[in-house]
Amino acid sequence: MPKTLNADPPGKVTPKNRIKNATPTEHGLYPHEILALDYAHTYYPSSSDFQGWWLYTHGVEDVRGVLSSLEERGFIEEDNDLYTLLEMQDGSKIREILIANGSKVSGTRETVLERVLEEVPEDELIRQFPEFPYRLTEVGKSALDEAPYIPYIARNALTEFDIWTVSELINTPPYMLWWNKICDFYIEQRQKHIINRDFGLYNNCSRDFIRILKHKNMSNRILEVLAEMVFYILRGCTWNSSIPLYLNELFPYERSCAKISQYEIVQVTRCQEEIGYSDEELKVFFQDHMKSIDAPDPIQTDSLESHILLDNGIIAPVQLFSIDECVDIFFLERNKDISRLEEMYQNAEEAFKQRYPKVCENNFLMDILSDEDVDLSSLIGEL
Repeated sequence: MPKTLNADPPGKVTPKNRIKNATPTEHGLYPHEILALDYAHTYYPSSSDFQGWWLYTHGVEDVRGVLSSLEERGFIEEDNDLYTLLEMQDGSKIREILIANGSKVSGTRETVLERVLEEVPEDELIRQFPEFPYRLTEVGKSALDEAPYIPYIARNALTEFDIWTVSELINTPPYMLWWNKICDFYIEQRQKHIINRDFGLYNNCSRDFIRILKHKNMSNRILEVLAEMVFYILRGCTWNSSIPLYLNELFPYERSCAKISQYEIVQVTRCQEEIGYSDEELKVFFQDHMKSIDAPDPIQTDSLESHILLDNGIIAPVQLFSIDECVDIFFLERNKDISRLEEMYQNAEEAFKQRYPKVCENNFLMDILSDEDVDLSSLIGEL
């Protein structure tokens, strides 16, 4: 569900307000408390300086109070393990202690820490580091394991979620594994954006979905999502349905908005390597999957007027390239074959003008509209 669902007014995103609509875990903890468990080992009982994202992203002003409450309830405690304490220290500080003790400072970090424990007296270490960090108790570990989606969302910063809205989603029927629930959400959202022709939102949602799928190393499913993104982008589906699209925004190649980005190229190449596809196998995969989502051209010449605004902007998707051409363009982009790409976009423009003559019969208007000195209202009136 979007972040706006049950959201606080601007500047008022606080746990106190969010708890009113939140569902606690079986251990009685709320999302900000689960997140505090996840970060507890990085803090000390005396810590008073916390990262800004606690407030700006999650609305938590009193992190110290949250930690103290978790300690009082038995979820965290002070760690008395010297090795854990040393692991949290800066390398320069560890070297200073070894040098003062007349010990060697060379070796891996693990070797150096072991040397500190073996050669430096324990009372000296306690004098240098009088306070131990927090650690989870067994109850705290169980509570954190109960809600793994909270740390995941906090660390991945997905567009559609924060720690509060993901908790709301997970605790809304139908109940299922958290990862499956989030995947289902993104599948539904992507479908909704396609139906609404909000292709910018579709692309953003798809990128978040890919990040979710990476969590389970689902390279084949990621490749399907990327094939869909490439398909829609090269079909001209790169804008919001409420915003007019001009012919000179589609062609020529160098200024076309219907171009795949380095993001798609890099992600596809990574999946190809992980799966072990040859280029020919990748082409077949793309062709097959694109055919499975293909649909009739939504713009027909005999009903074209309903898809054009007064200023000659197209507000519906158009088919700029065939499926085979979409696949060829991907490989041309990956190989940086600009001359061939320019040729393909030029051929597509000529075919487009023949296929949709009513869009192009007033093509001069598109050139005029690019002139900043033109009074658009007077031009529309003349139409």
